[in-house]
Amino acid sequence: MKLLYFLHHVVLPRLAAMALANNSLTNEIKKTDVALQLFEAYSAMSCCFINDQLVQEAMLPGLRYLRQDLSQLAPEREEVMSSMIKEYEAKLDASKSLERSPSQSVSPTPGGNTEDVRARVMSKIKDTTSKAHIPNIFMLDKIVGTVDKIVSTVDKIVSTVDKIVGTVDKIVGTVDKIVSTVDKIVGTVDKIVGTVDKIVGTVDKIVSTVDKIVGTVDKIDSTVDKIVGTVDKIVGTVDKIVSTVDKIVAADIVDNIVKRSQTFGNISQSL
Repeated sequence: MKLLYFLHHVVLPRLAAMALANNSLTNEIKKTDVALQLFEAYSAMSCCFINDQLVQEAMLPGLRYLRQDLSQLAPEREEVMSSMIKEYEAKLDASKSLERSPSQSVSPTPGGNTEDVRARVMSKIKDTTSKAHIPNIFMLDKIVGTVDKIVSTVDKIVSTVDKIVGTVDKIVGTVDKIVSTVDKIVGTVDKIVGTVDKIVGTVDKIVSTVDKIVGTVDKIDSTVDKIVGTVDKIVGTVDKIVSTVDKIVAADIVDNIVKRSQTFGNISQSL
């Protein structure tokens, strides 16, 4: 499956791009060499199963570009290209006909269509190589060697992807550990915040109680001030009473002295 994916999505589009680029080459020797190599590559690819979408999007465009070059550089191979193109176009037409007529009881499988195309193309290739007297153009070992190289490249790519996936897994594991640690830290912080909230609540209650005590003390101070004021008034009144008493006492003493003086005077006169 990996090999087919590589052939379909990497090799085929690349071959089509090379065939298009080769159309504009001015160096005839290089252009001919590339065209012949593309001819071999497309001949090998015709032995593989290719779905209709890839035939339409990649295979046929590349074959048509190559046919333009072969018609000038190697006319004996242009017939093979034309045959390939006709076979693939017929395959697409057959598939479209089946899509338009789904009620048919028997429909050929994609594998069968591909086998038919392969057989016809290989027959044309053999006829052409025989006419052109070019021996062993499509040696099986060369095709196998090319496929082996492709498989080796795919294996390397898969190995590299596996390493990348392994590295990504390690990174994800590390990130998971970091996230777990952060979650624990956040949990601890939440607990600390909860404790701080409780402490703040307790402090608020203490402050409220202190405020009440301060209010009570203020009331007591006010009452004491009133009592002190009353005491001051009482002391003032007492002072006034004492002063009055002192005055009364002083007046009595003076009267006694006067009376005694008069009595003493009377006694002196009688003597």
